[in-house]
Amino acid sequence: MPPSKQIPQPVRELIIEKWKANEKQIKIAKDLRLDPKTVNKIIIKYKKTGKSCVLPRSGRKRITTKTEDKHLISLVRSSRKETASQITAKWNDITNKDVSTKTTTRRLKEKGYSFYTALKKPLLTPVMKKKRLSWAREHQTWTTEQWKKVIFSDESRFCLFNDGYQKVVRRKGEQFHPACVSSQVKFPPSVMVYGSMCTYGVGSLCFIHGNKKQ
Repeated sequence: MPPSKQIPQPVRELIIEKWKANEKQIKIAKDLRLDPKTVNKIIIKYKKTGKSCVLPRSGRKRITTKTEDKHLISLVRSSRKETASQITAKWNDITNKDVSTKTTTRRLKEKGYSFYTALKKPLLTPVMKKKRLSWAREHQTWTTEQWKKVIFSDESRFCLFNDGYQKVVRRKGEQFHPACVSSQVKFPPSVMVYGSMCTYGVGSLCFIHGNKKQ
């Protein structure tokens, strides 16, 4: 059934004015070319509320409670890399409800969470992280002249296929959160190249065949 046409506020006010002037509802409806039932409803509402305007509606009742929404956020924080369907299934088990994935997505957005592609980073052990931090602290006061004497070199792989990607649930600004990044092995079987750069430019790109230590 299509929604009923909304009666403009000026027309509503005119109906009340005519009614207050003791005009019959049938005549009001005929003069304004309205359904008599519509005129009657507007007058009844005015008698109850003292207003001719359309009152705001409460809308459909929210299907989840604040406590249940907190359970959802706890689920997301404990496992950032699950899909909306997986999160919804777990949430339904906890709340004993049957909410849809759309509802789950809406609740997450209300709390600032969305689905993003996880950033990729090298798989670093605690020891490797400690060494990198120590190196950065040792060189944080170096001058530009000192850095000019340094050559930066590294190897990288090139693939003829898609490395794939993973979705995570996070807030804006959490892209580097440990639970929101996708770890990757630095040297999987692939075509490797070796390059270098310094203040004065870049070096030649060299292909690495086999073990680079050979």
